[in-house]
Amino acid sequence: MVVFSSSTPSHGATDYFINKSIELTFDRALDTTTITSNVISLVDIASGSVVPSSASVSPTDNKTIILLPSTSLKENAEFRVLIIGSDMGLGYNLKGADGSTLTSTTIVEFSTGDTVYQIDSTLEKQTSNLTLEGELFLPTNVKALGYDFTVDKIRPKNNKAGLDVTLT
Repeated sequence: MVVFSSSTPSHGATDYFINKSIELTFDRALDTTTITSNVISLVDIASGSVVPSSASVSPTDNKTIILLPSTSLKENAEFRVLIIGSDMGLGYNLKGADGSTLTSTTIVEFSTGDTVYQIDSTLEKQTSNLTLEGELFLPTNVKALGYDFTVDKIRPKNNKAGLDVTLT
């Protein structure tokens, strides 16, 4: 049986950042195929509408789901995260990697404030190994696709400004 452990923001939290992702933690590793928009949804309580968002397992912890809204949440509004369990009888629900199921539907309600989460770049860039210096934390509205980057254009050109033409 999969058991809900905690969330950020916690149930009943107030003044949550309008641009920060939501983290849902469970007691065991999760089956990534069951993490879909049918199973996990973010709802604006006042309007009753589903907020477009994407859900995925955290790259650092396979027990945690990261729910990322497509846009910033409304200021000073109430939201509900709904995680479908088998008690709803819908034929789909959250499952663990071991095949166990979330038996009780889980609801997390919180309200936003009017503040924006800002990354402290000095703190976040500190690493124990200098070879990891290229690993940066991106804002929530920027996604790294995981592909190698290709240089399309170089300014100044290699043969300008006294640069060696063999520069690669």
